[in-house]
Amino acid sequence: MRSKWRSAIFAVALGFIPWAALPLRAETATNYQAEFQTGQDALDRGDFRTAYRVFRTLAEKGFAKAQYDLALMYRKGKIVPQNNAEAVKWFRRAASQGHVQAQVNLGKMYLQGRGVPENYVLAHKWFNLAAARGDIDSRKLRDGVAGKMTPSLIAEAQRLASQWKPKLSPATMGAGFQANFQAAMGDYRRGNYSAAFWKFLLLAEQGYAAAENNLGAMYESGIGARKDPGEAMKWYRKAAEQGYAAAQNNLGVMFERGQGVQPDNSEAVKWYRKAAEQGYDLAQYNLGVVYAEGKGVSEDPVQAMRWYRKAAEQGNRRAQNNLAEGYALGIGVKQDRARAGELYRKAAEQGLAQAQLSLAIIYGKGVGVERDDVRAHMWSTISMANGIAEAQEVRDIVAQRMTIKQIEKAQLLAAEWKPRR
Repeated sequence: MRSKWRSAIFAVALGFIPWAALPLRAETATNYQAEFQTGQDALDRGDFRTAYRVFRTLAEKGFAKAQYDLALMYRKGKIVPQNNAEAVKWFRRAASQGHVQAQVNLGKMYLQGRGVPENYVLAHKWFNLAAARGDIDSRKLRDGVAGKMTPSLIAEAQRLASQWKPKLSPATMGAGFQANFQAAMGDYRRGNYSAAFWKFLLLAEQGYAAAENNLGAMYESGIGARKDPGEAMKWYRKAAEQGYAAAQNNLGVMFERGQGVQPDNSEAVKWYRKAAEQGYDLAQYNLGVVYAEGKGVSEDPVQAMRWYRKAAEQGNRRAQNNLAEGYALGIGVKQDRARAGELYRKAAEQGLAQAQLSLAIIYGKGVGVERDDVRAHMWSTISMANGIAEAQEVRDIVAQRMTIKQIEKAQLLAAEWKPRR
């Protein structure tokens, strides 16, 4: 609804930012190593309960060394009941990241049929991979199992080994990978997009989620790579499936917009929710939008305001603006014009032009705030400078009742204003 003095426009446009993953929000591998050492120390002194707790926590975060030690505890029945299936699960996770001893042990489990059906092909594959990393015992084990296999089965095992690539988690990759990622980030910020692309690609091919996300963003935007929504989807999905919140949000946007995939609002909601529940503010905002519009979910203003509030509390300016609209109109929340004014101000101070116009209007009308023509003039001027044409009408109406001195003051305030970051 528009009018000469509109009270609010319920803004729900998606505020997708392709580089949502930047700057990197990654934990430092050094901390994982230090935590792992406390588990090792506990193991050495026979405190298996503490060791198990530490290893389990780190294993679930993807730290390969902890996954291997946890697998050993399950295989041997230390503190936990002996469980070959659990042992295989954790050996496989560590082996998939290139942990040599985990590969050897996983091969043995397949060879002996412990926790998994006996499978000479997979046993040979894992022994072969460990042997390629220089493990002498695994060579003997590989040659031994080969004596029980047909030439075609050996060929299949060798094919599987040749196609295998490690899938490293950020927890395992360590500071070296993070340094390479930061170097890629530096290239990107300096405009050296080609160098950034190749660095991200090398990291992404090793399963580094943040690099996968940023590679997807480069393919989506066409900056530093050919514009290819399908490739963007592929890399976003890889990172999203590792639980990387920014990629989950970006994947949701791709599904909603139908970029590189058929439009699917239900899928969009699914990925927004995964990221939002991790506290990712852009996803919380986008989830608020779909609830406000009823896209992929039933229209629910209360849920919309709930998610806008979560994002607004983290400083998301679009969420602050939309939450302010809710309070101004009493949509999804009890009407509270004073609260609306506070939220408009927060969004306006961060440079959101629509919030700046709304703030100019409420200062000009004295709705939820004390009427202040100087502030109304100031914010309408700033909003105009940021591309909101209708702000001129507001400024002109306010100016008719202002003195020259007041107008000069408003102009000075507008000229001196800078957005808060």
